[in-house]
Amino acid sequence: MLKHRELTLGRINDLARRMLRSLYTDHKPLAVSYFRTPEPVPYSEISKHEFAEIEPGTVWGHDFDCAWFRLKGRLDKRFADKKVVALIDVGGEACVFDGHGRPRQGLTPKFDDRHGGIIGPKREVLIREKAKGNENVTLNLDVGANHLQGRQRGAEFREAILCVVNEPLRKLYHEFRFLELLLLELDPGSRRAQLLLRALNDACNIMTTFSDREISSARSRLAKELKRPATDSSLQVSAIGHAHLDVAWLWPLRETVRKCARTFSTALRMMEEYPAYRFGASQPHLYQMTKDNYPALFEEIKASVKAGRWEVQGGMWVESDCNIPSGESLVRQILFGKRFFKDEFDVEVRHLWLPDVFGYSGALPQILKKSGIDYFTTHKLNWNQFNEFPHHTMYWEGIDGSKVFAHFMTGNDYNVPATPSAFMNFERKNKDGDRTEHALCLFGIGDGGGGPGRTHIEWTQLAKNTEGLPRVTMEHAAEFFPKAEADSIDLQTWVGELYFEYHRGTYTTQALVKKMNRRLELLLREVEFIYSQLPLEDYPTRELERIWKIVLLNQFHDIIPGSSITRVYEEAHEQYADAYASLNALRTKADKQYSNRVDTKQMRDPHVVLNSLSWERETMVFLPEETRIRWADGTGRPVESQRVDGGVFVKLHAPSMGHNV
Repeated sequence: MLKHRELTLGRINDLARRMLRSLYTDHKPLAVSYFRTPEPVPYSEISKHEFAEIEPGTVWGHDFDCAWFRLKGRLDKRFADKKVVALIDVGGEACVFDGHGRPRQGLTPKFDDRHGGIIGPKREVLIREKAKGNENVTLNLDVGANHLQGRQRGAEFREAILCVVNEPLRKLYHEFRFLELLLLELDPGSRRAQLLLRALNDACNIMTTFSDREISSARSRLAKELKRPATDSSLQVSAIGHAHLDVAWLWPLRETVRKCARTFSTALRMMEEYPAYRFGASQPHLYQMTKDNYPALFEEIKASVKAGRWEVQGGMWVESDCNIPSGESLVRQILFGKRFFKDEFDVEVRHLWLPDVFGYSGALPQILKKSGIDYFTTHKLNWNQFNEFPHHTMYWEGIDGSKVFAHFMTGNDYNVPATPSAFMNFERKNKDGDRTEHALCLFGIGDGGGGPGRTHIEWTQLAKNTEGLPRVTMEHAAEFFPKAEADSIDLQTWVGELYFEYHRGTYTTQALVKKMNRRLELLLREVEFIYSQLPLEDYPTRELERIWKIVLLNQFHDIIPGSSITRVYEEAHEQYADAYASLNALRTKADKQYSNRVDTKQMRDPHVVLNSLSWERETMVFLPEETRIRWADGTGRPVESQRVDGGVFVKLHAPSMGHNV
């Protein structure tokens, strides 16, 4: 009996592989040319460059080199009335642009190896839904010599062909493979497993020539098993397409700009193909990048958000580190983040979205509640090295007693591959399965993988109501949180810091970045305080916002902790230097304006001491040697002084509004 089962499983797997190989027919090569540059070239300037022919097997670039590829071909009569696609693999991440210079779709050559190659690469581009058979084809691709995990040593152009895609066979493949993977997760002795084994084997018997009639017959045979409903006690999983995109990590910021174009345009194309598909993305900074560099793409995103299909997620400007930034910085992260989403999309975000951050301060719940954020989600603490975190759904209480509803993704991943096994994990690994009815699922491939592909979406739809799995519904995270809280019972409370026990050196690595972050945080406070004492029309709002965004950007959880590549830090130091110089210039200007407003008793070249703290203090101030101490401080006490080489130290009692000497 066991041998028969193993033989049948082998037969089933063999058919799945043969179907996958048979999806594309009528292959016709495209003529390909390219030019390479060390840094990106915008679409508007590609006409200034000379394209050279390139053949498959040619290595064209290394380590973040950039290139534009041009693909040309013609659809002859054999393609008439058929769905025609291009299969493209340029050996790096790529984005297809239309004739107006707008990003249309991202391409990623790598399989998602973390999940055994189950999810394939994104290499298919739709050419014609129904070809006429006499059309010319031209594609322009913006390409980087990098993949979803960073640089690519030896980016090799591999393939660019036109072909016909068999859509009915693709539907059958997804259904067949989904049931095969479900079967492998079940107890072989269960009746459900026996029925699946029989149905899949029957499909193998049907599929001999891969004709349309056989495909239809095989799908009918599998339909009965796909329609068997989930049990009444099944967990309810809210699933949303996601593409966790680090602002910087194993690639520089300039590559993140292009990753936005690839990822976001792919999401929009998938929405065109699947009406029920829902996608979400966090971090307003990424949307700002898109708006600045690809305005037409940004307008498409806005339309999709308005239509209720795209969700803007998270309340912070970037997914910030929560250990090193000051409390004021965390407040500004939320202020800038929520304001951007409200201004651009008219969305009031009520959840904090930090799936990949390396621990969370006990001060956050108070900051969240006072900022209009009631929900918090992460995944990271599931990776704790020594002490397994005891909950997935709970209340998180801060050091002041504030509470927020918190959910740790029970699938233990924010790049869920949408396999039956992955969906089962939401129940199998759920530490609060007796307290909650719901779980949140983020499916897709992150870090430049372009988010969900067709297989992710097809399998998520098949898991909607299937025996052996939780019930899976595509919906926004904003829909998940309120009902997850309302339907939970006896939730436990975690008080104080959420400490992450895995990544090391986040307080010490790249010390100069940490030093400059704190220096700028303090200097920003001083400059803002001084300008608050001056007329409102003098307040440098735009410049201070620009500088704050430099600080907030570099608080991203793979920059300030020290986990990014060298180039990220070289650029961070340049940004910090610019911000520091700009702040000092603002402070000098403000000092002069403030001095002119202070009653100096006709003194020549007075030195004005301003205490920006909220309490009175005594301090020593160093002044030039020729300084004449004209009067005591405001308390009537004499001013103590001590002359040293080059100047004089003066002890002052400084009230919050300061005084002059």
